[in-house]
Amino acid sequence: MKKSIYVTAVIVIAVLCFVSCGKKSTDWKGTYAGNIPCADCSGIDVEIALADSTYVVNYSYFGKDNEQKEQWSGTFAWDDSSKVITLDSKTLPPYYKVEENKLIQLDMEGNTINGEHADMYVLKKKI
Repeated sequence: MKKSIYVTAVIVIAVLCFVSCGKKSTDWKGTYAGNIPCADCSGIDVEIALADSTYVVNYSYFGKDNEQKEQWSGTFAWDDSSKVITLDSKTLPPYYKVEENKLIQLDMEGNTINGEHADMYVLKKKI
């Protein structure tokens, strides 16, 4: 009886180790860049650098008489279950979904942006 309990426990531990060791952790650290739509200009070049729990975001607006650049920095929260980063910013869109080598900007409520320009809200990781 004791032997079967011991064997069962070893099997359970081995299965749990196999399942957890097989999970791929999300590698969100790095710098991401892309061009997002702009209501009153030709577009916005965006660059987001993520390190530990801090971020730096650079916006470069183009297609206006005077090209404008802005920079923000702060901290973010990581939700491992949804793979979403939430910036502490009150100015920027705060939600970004992390996928392999890219960040997808979500709307102000954290939902996926749909429509004909949805693919423009994808920032690619610089390697």
